[in-house]
Amino acid sequence: MTNGYTYLILAALCYASMGVFVKVLSFTLEPFTQLFLRLIVSAVLTFLLVVYSKKSFLLKRASDYWLILVMGIIGYGLHLSFYTLALYHNTIGNAFFI
Repeated sequence: MTNGYTYLILAALCYASMGVFVKVLSFTLEPFTQLFLRLIVSAVLTFLLVVYSKKSFLLKRASDYWLILVMGIIGYGLHLSFYTLALYHNTIGNAFFI
């Protein structure tokens, strides 16, 4: 398999196991604490990927940075917030179908 397929399978496994980890941690951590920790870890990993990668990740215009930032905060942040709350208040099976 090529690296693309390997990364795709790895990403799918990480996303699929996220519900189990959220449910297990719901006994000890509040939902927004979990969300904060997950976003901090992903920001650090993304920063390391950008710094140590040989490819250029720079965008051409300054307005592109604001667009990516707004899309990340609103789109991904809200998605993870609602998903974590759904897992926190429901079973894993119900949350996957919501």
